[in-house]
Amino acid sequence: MKKTTNYSQFSFLKDNRTVNTLHVKHLIKSIAENNMLEANPIIVNHNFEVIDGQHRLEAAKVLNVPIYFVEVAGTGIDEVLSLNTNQRNWTTLDYVNAYINKGIVDYQILVDFMREHRITVSIASVVLSGAGKSAGELIKSGKFTVKSIRVANEVVELSKKISQYVEPRVMNDRNLYYCLVKLIEGNKILTDRMIKKFSMYPTKLNVMPSSQMYFRSLEEIYNFASKNRVRLF
Repeated sequence: MKKTTNYSQFSFLKDNRTVNTLHVKHLIKSIAENNMLEANPIIVNHNFEVIDGQHRLEAAKVLNVPIYFVEVAGTGIDEVLSLNTNQRNWTTLDYVNAYINKGIVDYQILVDFMREHRITVSIASVVLSGAGKSAGELIKSGKFTVKSIRVANEVVELSKKISQYVEPRVMNDRNLYYCLVKLIEGNKILTDRMIKKFSMYPTKLNVMPSSQMYFRSLEEIYNFASKNRVRLF
C-alpha cells in the first residue's frame, strides 16, 4: 500500500458510475472528523485508473489529505462490476449505465422503455425480460436480454388500464407484472375482457405475497360472473 497527495496521477474509468456529489460531501465530513483512509485504501490498475474508491479520492482532494492506494495490474471495468455485485453502493441504474457504455444494446432498450412509459427500472426489466424477481440479478451480471417488446408494451398498457381497480402499492409490485407477462405471452387472456372484469369486481386487487397468489386472484377476477371458467395458471 502506498500513499500520495499527487491526485492528478489518478483517472476514472469511463464505464464506471458517475461520481455522486452528495456521497462525496458525506465522506468529506466523515474523513474530517475521523480520517480512516489508511484503513480503506482505493484500488487502482497499472494505468492508475480507479477500480474502487473514486468517491474517497474526490473527498481526499477537497481535504488535501493523503490518499492510500493499492495497485492491482490488469484490472478494468469487469472487475469493477464484479467487485460491486455483492455490495449495496451501486444502484441498478449504475449497472445499466455501465453496460450501456460497454455497448450492450439490450440495456439501452431498457432505459428507452423506462423513459417512454415512465416506469421504474425494476418494472421495466421484468416486463422486457419476463424473468420476474431474477431480472435484477440478470442486470447486475450483464446477462439481461429483451425477450419481447410487443409483450412488454401490452403488459404496460394493460397495467395502466387496470390501475384504477387495484390498490396503489400493487402497481409497484414486480410479481403482478411477472404474472401479466406470462398471461399475455401465453395468449391466456383477452385484455378487453380482463379490463371489463376488473371494473365489475366488487373489491380492489391488493398486494399479494407471491406470483402464485396473483395468478389465482387474476383468474378469479377474469372469471367473475362467468358461467364458463377459464384456467389461467
